[in-house]
Amino acid sequence: PRIIELPVRQHREVHLNCELDVVSNTSTKQRAGSLMWFHDGRPVDAFVLDKNTRSGSGLGHRYMRDLLTGQLRIANARLEDEGVWHCEDRDPITGIVISTGKPTRLIVLG
Repeated sequence: PRIIELPVRQHREVHLNCELDVVSNTSTKQRAGSLMWFHDGRPVDAFVLDKNTRSGSGLGHRYMRDLLTGQLRIANARLEDEGVWHCEDRDPITGIVISTGKPTRLIVLG
């Protein structure tokens, strides 16, 4: 798949959308709960934002995933955030990958 390049300034907030290649029968809202984000192939431990944790929550967490949309928010982008990011929709029971999101290469400008 073609990699989207996204240049960002260091210390800025970044929003990455999870654009899945395959559209399944379940709605985006149902799928977002089983999404996982990866940075250079490694799973990202992201704080999950839902309707109960929206306002003021997640403080101190650099990576936050929106439960409804699957969007990943990176607070205060750093040089080590540079690389390829992608999301995966996994079966919540088996963990099998159902579909993979389009990869984005984050380029952090110093």
